[in-house]
Amino acid sequence: MSTTISHCNEKLKPQVKPDHYYKITYDTKERFCSYWHQIHEVLSLNPSEVLEIGIGNGFVSRYLRDRGVNLTTLDIDKDLKPDVVGSVLDIPFPKASFQVVMCCEVLEHLPYENVSRALSEISRVSKQYLVLSICYLFYQQEGLISS
Repeated sequence: MSTTISHCNEKLKPQVKPDHYYKITYDTKERFCSYWHQIHEVLSLNPSEVLEIGIGNGFVSRYLRDRGVNLTTLDIDKDLKPDVVGSVLDIPFPKASFQVVMCCEVLEHLPYENVSRALSEISRVSKQYLVLSICYLFYQQEGLISS
């Protein structure tokens, strides 16, 4: 089931083509470590329902669903086939819709002035927990931090 809903005046666009997520160079050892941490954090909460914002190659969502997690995916890129096409800046769900909202390796791709709005939206749709991660390597590659 794929639904497209957009209430946001500001249009975010995918930054990469879907095949970017399926190249051998994408799934590095560091990325798999990140997957493990994301999965571990969510499973340790024993959630009744989870919203995953930004699905990448779908590895984390497939793994969680295979473990019986009731998971809904949201992404701005319809070609990635999320359950719902929408923006983290205007999440198309009512307040407190999900016990856990996870947004991993997404926020660093937003313009800085939109991060606060995104965090407000993520918090708004969560009943209880947020699982967030920001890619350290992105900031290192951009020269924003040193190794």
